[in-house]
Amino acid sequence: MKKYFLAPYAFTLLMVALISCVSGGMPFQSIKGNKSVETQNREVGSFESVSSYGSFNVYVSYANKTEVKVEAESNLLPYIETSVESNKLIIKPVEGTSLSSNYPITIYIKSPYCKQSQLFGSGNMKVDGFSSDEISFEVKGSGNISAENISIGQLKCSIAGSGDIKASGNVENSHVNIAGSGSVYLEDVQSRTSTISIAGSGNAHVWVSERLNGKISGSGDIYYKGNPTEVENTVFGSGKIKKL
Repeated sequence: MKKYFLAPYAFTLLMVALISCVSGGMPFQSIKGNKSVETQNREVGSFESVSSYGSFNVYVSYANKTEVKVEAESNLLPYIETSVESNKLIIKPVEGTSLSSNYPITIYIKSPYCKQSQLFGSGNMKVDGFSSDEISFEVKGSGNISAENISIGQLKCSIAGSGDIKASGNVENSHVNIAGSGSVYLEDVQSRTSTISIAGSGNAHVWVSERLNGKISGSGDIYYKGNPTEVENTVFGSGKIKKL
């Protein structure tokens, strides 16, 4: 009898050991919010880019001074990290934790600079009022980035997943790269030239005055308004380039 029950018991121990190794030996902790919302000021160094990991609502607005505030249930605040690495503000849950909030977790950021905004996961990010030579928006996952009142030389938008990017303002040149089902909405961004690459079912909407260069691999479409003097297109699949 002892020999008969040894195999299942040994298998269970093996699985526990494997899970422990995969998780780095750290137990995974789920933390439920206590329904008491507080706002906490965070002291961080200077930065020029923002990266958010998780289901956070992030608001980034132009200001002369840097400021970071986190609004969340009080018992969740210690588990929301805001740190600066390589000139980038990184927002993420403490490693090994899962935050179960009753109310949205919101991060308010003010900064003189925002050269890059990255969103990983299912959160949302809003960027407002920046002027610079170049800015890039990147979504990996199902989150969304929206930008308003921007005046940029080079605007770069990149999506890998089902999230969307939407912007309004003025740019000199726009560059769009979509891999997946997410879409980029730049019909309220007046640009001189636009270069677009789509691999998947996502769509791109742009406003172009001079030159449009589009490449589609899949079923995604490119919609453009304006009267560009030059339109180049390369299509592999069922996608199309259409004038609005």
